[in-house]
Amino acid sequence: MTPGRFIVFEGLDGAGTTTQAKQLAERLQKQGRTVYLAHQPSEGPVGLLTRQILAGRSATMLADGRPAVVDERVMALLFAADRLDHLGSQIEPRLLRGEDVILDRYTLSSLAYQGASISHEFIQAANRFARRPDLTLFLYVPAAVALERVRSRGAKLERYETANQLQAIEREHPGSDGALFRSAAAAAWLNMPIDSARLEELQIVRKIRETVRRWWGVELSFTDAKGFVLDHGKGIIIPPQNRICTACLGDKEGLRRCNQSIEAAVSKLEAGTRLLGPCHMGLEIVGTPIEFGGERQGSLFACGFLVDEKAAQARAQAMAETAELMLPVVEPETAFESIQRIEAREVPRLADLMDTTVEEIDAYHDAVALREKRIADLQDELGGRYRFVDIIGKSEPMRRLYALLDKLVASDVTVLVHGENGTGKELIAKALHFNGPRKQMRFVAQNCSALNDQLLESELFGHLKGSFTGATRDKPGLFKVADGGTFFLDEVADMSPAMQVKLLRVLQEGTFVPVGGTKPEKVDVRIIAASNKDLHEAVVRREFREDLFYRLHVVALEVPALRERLDDLPILVDHFLDANARRTGRQRKKLHPELMAAFYDWNWPGNVRELENEIERLVVLSGDAAIVPPELRAQRPAGRAPGSAAHMAALVQRGLGSDLATAVGALEKELIETGLRETKGNKSKLAERLGVSRTTLIKKIRDYGLAD
Repeated sequence: MTPGRFIVFEGLDGAGTTTQAKQLAERLQKQGRTVYLAHQPSEGPVGLLTRQILAGRSATMLADGRPAVVDERVMALLFAADRLDHLGSQIEPRLLRGEDVILDRYTLSSLAYQGASISHEFIQAANRFARRPDLTLFLYVPAAVALERVRSRGAKLERYETANQLQAIEREHPGSDGALFRSAAAAAWLNMPIDSARLEELQIVRKIRETVRRWWGVELSFTDAKGFVLDHGKGIIIPPQNRICTACLGDKEGLRRCNQSIEAAVSKLEAGTRLLGPCHMGLEIVGTPIEFGGERQGSLFACGFLVDEKAAQARAQAMAETAELMLPVVEPETAFESIQRIEAREVPRLADLMDTTVEEIDAYHDAVALREKRIADLQDELGGRYRFVDIIGKSEPMRRLYALLDKLVASDVTVLVHGENGTGKELIAKALHFNGPRKQMRFVAQNCSALNDQLLESELFGHLKGSFTGATRDKPGLFKVADGGTFFLDEVADMSPAMQVKLLRVLQEGTFVPVGGTKPEKVDVRIIAASNKDLHEAVVRREFREDLFYRLHVVALEVPALRERLDDLPILVDHFLDANARRTGRQRKKLHPELMAAFYDWNWPGNVRELENEIERLVVLSGDAAIVPPELRAQRPAGRAPGSAAHMAALVQRGLGSDLATAVGALEKELIETGLRETKGNKSKLAERLGVSRTTLIKKIRDYGLAD
């Protein structure tokens, strides 16, 4: 069963996340999907308690009747516990059953309830058990629309959902008159190039942020290319560790001025970390640009601290701004003294740490870009290679086989696979099973030529106790074991006529009778048969039942022999060398170009199985050598003359790793040597074929040491 999808809607209050979630659920239900629509906090016992506390109905009451503030660590624990309970009791079980789960505001973008500040630690602690969504949909609407929706239902405007902030967001996306959807897998919130959530997961970024916080009490944050603070856009405000900044960020006008100060400061950035001057409060801002892809993508900054030597100058501005904004700061002079201070000689150390963070971010994005390119390259290769596990090949015969397999995997049709020994017929059967509708059920395989009639009948259909000597207990047959799944019958042409009749009954009626039994048993099994013999010729020779042949021959697959797809030799060799290295735990070896070229000259009667065994033999005999020498190649009798394409591939392989002159010389020597064999040493005839004079040919024969 295919797992369901975990879809999350995020957005500020008034953006319509709840409405959009309901509409999406209705559309999916009309398509036949089962949908679970939920919210955070959940409807479970912990979630209900959290809701009551947030609504002020379960908090301790103060003497004046107002609810007391619940400890932040307790709230984080409640959110985390609710996440874990909801995940285990509702979300994961429903996803495993194939249901879609849609959640409204799952990743704590709207936790600033009742105008309270939220710390970075709170977000991390509350989110510790959050499940990563399969798809996140961020909704944006113009400020006026969102505010009107909030007011119309009489809801209190949350601190971060002010007109100023929504208008700031609107400035980032002018002209938008409806919901704007963005996938979190493709970009960050509101199509921002920097994904701050992903960057914060980087080990080096976490460590440097913790170090800066521990040494100086300063919080590092990210902006987009225009200076808009990314956390603010997600409804998360993490104030510096002082009462003046906390009060300022809790005020509508104060928040606007803070954002305006940061935008103005980071616009001055050119290269490297530097102090950017005071904010509207007179406190310091330090920042460094983030660039990748040849363009400015954002910045890393910190603010809300003082450089010791400038503290006296900043005091007057901070006091004046606090008074002008009428911030609820008790004893502003004392509060100013609590602002974090950094000595001037410490600023270069902070700058070094920020530069290191940005360098790691650049390296991360370079690695992501390289990985994406590699994935794209692999997808292009897979487009001509394979979509099924363990089958290797990208030659034209294999492409045709894959195209047919793609059409068969979703069906339940009986398939007859024909191919020589060692071509991988059982792999084809497994690919059909494990990519098809019966993949959750059993895959059973039986070689029909390995047992005599009596044992094969007992193996296929089972037997009852006492049905023959040695039958000391009931034994279910493989058809019963495979009920609901797939049964692969290999070498079906070697069945006796009597066994063919019994197999025909299973195919026609879906029933069989165990050895020693009288009551038919019914099974639902998909049959995939295989043979290395031409069953049509066997029918003509009366060695195989015609009616059984047509029952099996619903769809026929022809697996190409290795000699028919020599283009796949390099990737097959690489596959077996890699597999051998993984199995033995030793360094991966390489084949000498001459040894690889010799592979093209052999007709491989044992097909891929023979190649696999040959690679294993060469790896063992080569000992500790990193490159398997050509002397270890097997001494084989002269086979067929190689085809022109295969032979040319061999010559190219032989020249790999050499300079052009050496490669051309090797090719010329090979052509002359082959020509001498084919003309039985007739130099005049060979010179005419090669288009050179007889004298020139004799000289080259002498130079290449081919005179003998």
